[in-house]
Amino acid sequence: MRLLLCFSLGFLLLSPGLAFCGAPSDTGARQITREEARALLNKALEGSAMTKLPAFKLTESTSDGNSRWYLFRGTWAGAPNGSYIIDTWAIDKRTGEVWEAAVCRELYFPALEDMQDDIHKKIGLSVEDYLRIRVDGPLCDPVPTN
Repeated sequence: MRLLLCFSLGFLLLSPGLAFCGAPSDTGARQITREEARALLNKALEGSAMTKLPAFKLTESTSDGNSRWYLFRGTWAGAPNGSYIIDTWAIDKRTGEVWEAAVCRELYFPALEDMQDDIHKKIGLSVEDYLRIRVDGPLCDPVPTN
């Protein structure tokens, strides 16, 4: 019995993915919240002409809850006989990167990067872990290997 207990405890200690019966965490950092994601997007859009359009608003698109991304859609009052959707942005729940989803373009500039750095510190994401888990946006095509 004692040998079995020691083996079981040793197995659990050496298997972090099994501890606490949760999904494996490869960084130990928590994911960013919806509020943090919205704040990052607001910072990314600061000063943009689109935010001055009549009735501009950001709405979160529905997701399955398992997605790596928070998705937001920008809309406005719309032109006669035109679209009211401006763009869709994706914010990585693990890194806080902000992407223009449809064109696979990451948004970055000093004020946004400072805010992302602050969030990384707050959630416990090291630079090494960030570089290891970072991925391109959700609609980016993989680079062909041939």
